Amino acid sequence: MRIWDIQPALLCTILGMTMESDATRKILKRFRIEMKGDASSFSMHQELLRQSLEENKLAEFLEKKLDKRFRPYERRIDAIGRDRILETIEDGRGIEGVPLTALIWYLLRSSGEGSFDVELRLFKAMHMIGHRMMRLYDVLSADLPDGSLVEDELWKLKSRVESLTEVNERLERNLARLRRKYDAIQHEFEALKAEKIRIQRELERERGLSANLRNRLTEIERNNSLDQLERLRQENSLLLDEVKRLREELREVSDKERIPEVRPVEVKKKHTDDLPVNLEGVKVALIGGVEGLVPHYREVAESFGCKLCYHGGHCREKDEIERIVEGVDVVFCPVDINSHNASRYAKKACKKRGKPCYFLKSSGLSSLKRGLETFAKATA
Repeated sequence: MRIWDIQPALLCTILGMTMESDATRKILKRFRIEMKGDASSFSMHQELLRQSLEENKLAEFLEKKLDKRFRPYERRIDAIGRDRILETIEDGRGIEGVPLTALIWYLLRSSGEGSFDVELRLFKAMHMIGHRMMRLYDVLSADLPDGSLVEDELWKLKSRVESLTEVNERLERNLARLRRKYDAIQHEFEALKAEKIRIQRELERERGLSANLRNRLTEIERNNSLDQLERLRQENSLLLDEVKRLREELREVSDKERIPEVRPVEVKKKHTDDLPVNLEGVKVALIGGVEGLVPHYREVAESFGCKLCYHGGHCREKDEIERIVEGVDVVFCPVDINSHNASRYAKKACKKRGKPCYFLKSSGLSSLKRGLETFAKATA
């Protein structure tokens, strides 16, 4: 159906819905149609309708213009179908994304035989839609300020809705971004939770290792106790040997007192070895040995005129050994009852300071006595 074949009432509705006053004025001016006298919007609309009802260049131009305007909706409208479009218009409902004028124009332009029935149904539907629109216009105009146009307010409302739609879309994008961040934070939280569990397991393992170390330290301390017991055993054995030796000396002395020995009177020259040894003022250090014999060690040293400084040999640091070596003239170290560290520290300290150091085979009194004699001969 061509534009000049459409019923005037329907074409009037289409032109009124698609052509504003400025557009109507431009079309009339394009085709040199002058409005004599009355140039109101209604007069221009009426003249455009009159020209469109006749087959002329203006009508052909207007037909092409409307075809171009509604062409973007053709594929969508074809997919819907004529019958559903008619039912939708008669129900006063719309189809999302497709203007009502595009639906009417499609139905009229595609109508062949039976077009009267389509036009009649469209006329009835548009007539009722017009009434509903007038009722809506009446309600809206009553709530508007004086001098306000309903269509202007509707356009403002449409612009506001579009603006809010843009804001809503932006908010939805922000929400999607926040959700992604939330998911990332949630993932990081899960990773931290797993790391916390791993650290707790490591702590449990470290606690187990600490317990093992404590047990080992206890065992080491127990072993040290065993070492001390062994040292005491050695000291006890040495003391028993000393007691045995002293008893033998006492027995010899007693025998000599009971049986006086008769010797010829001889005058012999005394050897220098038989002269009494005197180390008056010499400071002697004894590192190691039996702590229970300290008084006897001191008596032996004093018999030579020496002053004894005793250290039991129990040490972990070399400083205390070095302090002792610093204050004496000679050092004696029994090797049977002594610590390896004490002997090593004493040797190094004496070597560093150029002082004599004697290692005694035994911790007995006689061993110390022989050591003092050896030192006396070396210094004579």
